[in-house]
Amino acid sequence: MGEALAQTNTAATQEGWWQDLFRADSATKARTGSDLHPLGHLDLPPADVTLVMPDTLKVLDSLDKTNPRPVQGHRIQIYFGNLQEARSTRAAFRRDHPDTPCQLMPIDPNYAVTVGNYRDVWSARRALKEGAVGTWKHALVIPSDIDLPALR
Repeated sequence: MGEALAQTNTAATQEGWWQDLFRADSATKARTGSDLHPLGHLDLPPADVTLVMPDTLKVLDSLDKTNPRPVQGHRIQIYFGNLQEARSTRAAFRRDHPDTPCQLMPIDPNYAVTVGNYRDVWSARRALKEGAVGTWKHALVIPSDIDLPALR
């Protein structure tokens, strides 16, 4: 019987503890005419926040901003072969698509020409299928580190 009484008292105590959080004090009640605490209109003084950062962290922060880590994404490889043909393919692509990024990547002993910066494989495949980067006989989507567009 003692356990049942203890459970009842605990339940009664726990039942309404949170309701007091929303009751207004006498000054707030007199000002607003409400019994509930106006949570959105607390009379708190404005806070001043000062961040203190050690110089070692400032250096790391500036290094990260000057040398951002590449983001994993996808590019479309339009050519893979010798250096002379790779340069020729890159020049032709840049002439036809001046606004699309184009990279010449060495992959010993050959070279690859990759185009675009796509965050996911689906957008890269869509660009390839729709001919947004031209039509290339052996083009394929490959995972690659990509450059993000500059923030405005």
